[in-house]
Amino acid sequence: MESASVTSGNSISLEVVVKLAERCNINCSYCYMFNQGNTEYRARPSIMPASVVEALARFLANGARAIGARRVHVVFHGGEPMMAGSRYFDEVCEVLSRAFSSDNDCLRYAMQTNATLVSPDWIEVLEKHRVGIGVSIDGPAEYHDQARRDRKGNGTHAAVVDGIRRMQGSRALSGLGALAVVNPRYSGKVVFDHLVEGLGLRSLNFLLPMETHDSFDFENASGYGDYLIEVFRAWAQRGDEDVKVRFVTEALQFLAGGATRANARDMVAGKHIVLIVDGDGSLEANECRRGAPPSAYANVADCTLSDFLATEYVAELEKAGKLIPTACAGCCWANGCRGSNGLMINRFSSRAGYNNPSIFCAEIKRFYGVVAASLVHSGVSPSSIIESLNAPTLGVMAQSSGQPGKRGTAGCSIVAS
Repeated sequence: MESASVTSGNSISLEVVVKLAERCNINCSYCYMFNQGNTEYRARPSIMPASVVEALARFLANGARAIGARRVHVVFHGGEPMMAGSRYFDEVCEVLSRAFSSDNDCLRYAMQTNATLVSPDWIEVLEKHRVGIGVSIDGPAEYHDQARRDRKGNGTHAAVVDGIRRMQGSRALSGLGALAVVNPRYSGKVVFDHLVEGLGLRSLNFLLPMETHDSFDFENASGYGDYLIEVFRAWAQRGDEDVKVRFVTEALQFLAGGATRANARDMVAGKHIVLIVDGDGSLEANECRRGAPPSAYANVADCTLSDFLATEYVAELEKAGKLIPTACAGCCWANGCRGSNGLMINRFSSRAGYNNPSIFCAEIKRFYGVVAASLVHSGVSPSSIIESLNAPTLGVMAQSSGQPGKRGTAGCSIVAS
């Protein structure tokens, strides 16, 4: 295979979510891939074939060279990526690394796993390829085991903790992070304390459910904000700078005058490009694609990265990501939230596309209000926060009439919640 030379004189980065396994050894009730009416996985191979891996390696290496990407971050997802087996995973990483042989420093690997299949063989391979690890865990057993069960209906918390302990025993893997799905019936503080105090984890993120306006139950929408606020307050009370919570860091950076957030998990935005590669090599740039005809999208075997980035599909996502929904035009939090607070899927509806506020809009507003009030209490000037909030940096999506929307200029009051 031809190796690629990646230009290093710019800041373009490429994040590639690779669905190495389109099956899972556990059966989470909230899983959007298997248990929310989605059946697309049935038409795809359970494990990404070697031929697709070879095509993916060519696609990424040559594509990175063509666009001048300085960093290529391959994140193995599923299903459960460890179902591919440690030996095959080793081969996959070898194929990808060979494709970038002249620029291996730009290539990084990560994996999101349920950690129930961790073994000595897996640890050896993960160490070999310096794979960053994120573990899916929703808190203590009484929370986690409600939704994250095995195929026999048994809770998986004990197996997950065992996998975490095994990986923490490896110096190379000891910095693993955790991802918890937000559940409005649970206490964010209890989850935070379990992950940090109980398991010794230091890198955390919390994911709002991947629902759209078409699928979300708005009658039961309350409680998400309480969870996020509890996590924030537990983090602030702990006062440990070594503990990082992604959504907290992003909110603080925005409110304290940092750059507006880039919704980098779901879209192409600026110079951070995010792709999703299914087990058959199909390409996506957003999970909202679910349910659309597969033929409408490209495959790593028959297109280039540049060609894919030039498609109407990607252009629509890029445009939506750079504009806030019409309804958000007068919202003082818009520069930070960008209409979705990081998940474009939460803006989507079949009727209006991405021209909707997040389904969690009211809850996100409450969270921002509490964080802003906390900053003021800690000595940050209210005027500097309001200046950041009101900076007219984002455009507005066209209204239903086709006329461009306009940013509001209303001030923002900061009130503790």
